[in-house]
Amino acid sequence: MTIIAAVCRHELRLLLYTPLSYLFIGGFLLSLSSAIFLVADFYRTDEASIQLLLLFAPWVGMVLVPALAMGMWANEQLDKSAELTSTLPLPLASVVTGKFLAGFLVLLTTLVFTFPFPITVAFLGEPDFVRIAAGYFALALMLGFFFAIGLFAAVLTRNQVGGFVVGLGILFVLMLMGWDVFTNLVKGTFPPEAIEIISLYSPRTWLLRMGDGSIELAAVVFFISGTGLALVGTGLMISRRSVGFNLRHPTCGAGVILLLSLLASVVPLANMPLALDWTTEKEFSLHAGTVDVIEGLPDGTTVNFYWSASESTVPVSIKSHARRIRTLLTNIAARSDGRLKIIEIDPQPDSDEELQAMTDGVQRIPMSSGDHFYLGLTVSQDRRTGYIPYFDLARDRFLEYDIALTLDGLTRQETPKIGIISPLLPSTAVVGHRQGLSFMDELKRAYDIAVIPYFKKEIPAGIKALVIIDASILRREMLYAIDQFVMRGGNLIVMIDPYVRFNRASNAVNPSPSEKTNDITDLLAKWGVRYAHEFVVGDIKAASPVSDSRENRLSFPFWMRIRKSGIGKEHAVSASLNEVFMVEPGALETTASDRVMALVSTSQESGVLNRRDFNEQKPGALAARFKSDGRKRDIAVAIRGPLKSAFEESAAASRAGSLSNIHLSQSIGSPNVFVIADVDWVFDPFSLQRVNVSGRTVVRPLNDNLTFLLNMIEYATGKETLTGIRSRGQLQRPFTRVLYLFKQAQARYREEEAALARKVTQLEERLRTVVRSTGKISPENLPRALRTDIKTFRQELIAARARLRDMRRLIRSEMESLGQRIALINLASGPVLILLLWCGVNLLRRRRARQLGAL
Repeated sequence: MTIIAAVCRHELRLLLYTPLSYLFIGGFLLSLSSAIFLVADFYRTDEASIQLLLLFAPWVGMVLVPALAMGMWANEQLDKSAELTSTLPLPLASVVTGKFLAGFLVLLTTLVFTFPFPITVAFLGEPDFVRIAAGYFALALMLGFFFAIGLFAAVLTRNQVGGFVVGLGILFVLMLMGWDVFTNLVKGTFPPEAIEIISLYSPRTWLLRMGDGSIELAAVVFFISGTGLALVGTGLMISRRSVGFNLRHPTCGAGVILLLSLLASVVPLANMPLALDWTTEKEFSLHAGTVDVIEGLPDGTTVNFYWSASESTVPVSIKSHARRIRTLLTNIAARSDGRLKIIEIDPQPDSDEELQAMTDGVQRIPMSSGDHFYLGLTVSQDRRTGYIPYFDLARDRFLEYDIALTLDGLTRQETPKIGIISPLLPSTAVVGHRQGLSFMDELKRAYDIAVIPYFKKEIPAGIKALVIIDASILRREMLYAIDQFVMRGGNLIVMIDPYVRFNRASNAVNPSPSEKTNDITDLLAKWGVRYAHEFVVGDIKAASPVSDSRENRLSFPFWMRIRKSGIGKEHAVSASLNEVFMVEPGALETTASDRVMALVSTSQESGVLNRRDFNEQKPGALAARFKSDGRKRDIAVAIRGPLKSAFEESAAASRAGSLSNIHLSQSIGSPNVFVIADVDWVFDPFSLQRVNVSGRTVVRPLNDNLTFLLNMIEYATGKETLTGIRSRGQLQRPFTRVLYLFKQAQARYREEEAALARKVTQLEERLRTVVRSTGKISPENLPRALRTDIKTFRQELIAARARLRDMRRLIRSEMESLGQRIALINLASGPVLILLLWCGVNLLRRRRARQLGAL
């Protein structure tokens, strides 16, 4: 170790005293920053992560790392380093290791000098710092691997240029092996199994997987064994060409065999659940809810995992997704104590396996190449079955939940029945898919859904939980049935809204609390929650950016992205949520604080506008009129029983003929009632995004709205095991600071913008009035005074619109200038850090020279 340290110090001094090293570091940092901020335009991605760093660093390193390594073993006459190390009595292994460590330290220093980028990410948003650490760990291993390959390439040639070219070529081939392009190139030449194995020996494959936060043992073994083999190869090449070195030793052969064995073990290790979970939300670890499901599985449970492993044209991202599914299933099987068996089936085209997959309901997924693949599963136990037709990559966040839900279906004695009362849902909504109702597809996966017509008088038997969506008008008999449903221990979810955007016709009737029990809000008022029916709630702190009819971007306080600070952590249905999106909601006032718990609330920068204004004014005018009143308002609450009936027993007795049950004035047990003062939040496109990819529809969650709804229904049906699994992980990590600064900029100009918007509206109305008064008379035939008025109005209107555009352009320019400053700082940080390093090294060098001179 002493010899290795001495060689390392010697080589490190040579590197730090050479201007080319600083040129290398500067080129690396400047190229990387340019790619991130100029090519990929990081500021516009609205994603607080280092994914762009992980994307570009391998390609920049592929070019520049061989440039650093090419001079370490130059076979030139004036190379003092080679002369010194070959004439001293030093073991070759120590020399090679020392040189590697010296170069690796320079590379680590270069990697450390990228710290302005994660600082920028943290400044703009709320990143997962544990995942960032995983990404940097992966980059460090990759750079060490690249440098070892560069050293090996340097000793293969007789000059530096040759070493650079060979190193670049080797690294390019290795990177290509983990790219979809390689799969297309070798399709038909190699069997699919071989292509799959080859991709596991690409640093790109493991960098992306480790960058996601999963530190797999196979990845670490690959980088360490690959680096070790490259260094051993370097030593062997030098030993053949140099007289002073001899690497022929039994330990050398044993080391080569060990490293080759480790490298070969990457393939089996890749299919084993051996990994560290470096994510804040522990996205790659089995959730306690999943473990509970596994423990409840009966003996003889079988999972048929259908995966087209032999189809070589499947994109690498899908292959990685399939590997993660396989690993998760293996992990689940290992925890089942033999109760669960995994069978992997490759449904090749025109085979019995493909026919079996289609019979079991697994989807055939077409690709742009004309080929297709399968990626799904079925579970069975005795005569009970369940299936996942396709593991959509867009739902990778819900992977564990989807599998756990399917397995949990085997243990249920009956499927819970959910009743839905809503004028927005026809009875046919339970069959097929309807536009905007993607949440119904999710409910049908786990529950028996019954859509109850809102004009009915009673609730069907067997309903486990009842969901009421925008049911403004209900018969008194139905209201009584709902009341008694809750009194008998049934759980209720109510969604009401002062302004429904999904169905504007609903706004003609607005339920409001009264002394008599006339609508659903009267029931809620009796149970401790009063609905403020006349007002729409906004929150400038949670405002969402939207575009008006003229494509002007504005911060709209009535569309709220409510994050963790506004989400209740005391209740199971909301404790794990990260963000919900509310669309022009109302407010709920608590009158019984002992049994009401807030689930979603605004900040103290909230305010209200009358619901009628939303029928008459555009978003820009509404946003301009918004004023915060310093109050915090609840948008969603949970009511916990026991509860009292909203109906008097005498009133119930008068209708006894229509009742099949005895009236209950007090609830049995502690029923749960969830109230949300919004309806639009569950509909597309406010909760889910549907996109067409290669002829198939992909559903991507935009926030935790769907999770929130499913959590409430799951809680209401008494099955809370899966709630935490679905809520884990933060779906999006946007640039919160950019949105905050945008709101601040808009707030500074809000009053002037509102005045200008009102002036534009008034001028447009006056101009329309004057034009209408002229009838069909042409402007030339109008009196001079009237023509002058029209001309004046138009000039004033043009000027007002121009000023309004200038003001909005000024707001946008402030945001764009922030992006420009961030890009400039990151681009300049590299040269500045190099200059500081150079100054520090020179100061130390001069101090050491003075100390030696004094001796």
